[in-house]
Amino acid sequence: MSDTQKLKDFLEELIRLMKLDAEVNVEEAAGSVKAQIEGEDSAILIGKEGRTLESLQFITSIALNKGRDEDRVRYVVDVGDYKERRIENIKDRAQGLAKEVSEKGEPISMEPMNSYERRAIHMTLRESTEVMTESQGEGPERHIVIKPL
Repeated sequence: MSDTQKLKDFLEELIRLMKLDAEVNVEEAAGSVKAQIEGEDSAILIGKEGRTLESLQFITSIALNKGRDEDRVRYVVDVGDYKERRIENIKDRAQGLAKEVSEKGEPISMEPMNSYERRAIHMTLRESTEVMTESQGEGPERHIVIKPL
């Protein structure tokens, strides 16, 4: 069975067991297998501040990569383009904060976020000649600090 079919089957069964109304579409993209979930119960699958979606992503990756050592597949799960919209909002916010840091000359700490979101900020501001980014903290408290150069 292909990795795309495994992902589709796994998520459809999970949604069925949760008795939710949602449809799963899967595609291969740039070294990963991506699932997009749409439906009336999307908000339930996203959860407060995306926490349920983060957990769904984690469970899916663990379950589908079980027993794989070196040939692990990167599974990406999104609901109603939530992750894409969130990343765009985070990037916009980081750019605004970078401007504020360069004007005031004082560092600003952002809220804790997952590694995917932190990486997006690092990548967005990496070529700045006025600020730098640094991850600080541990575990769920890990966050980005934007500092003046």
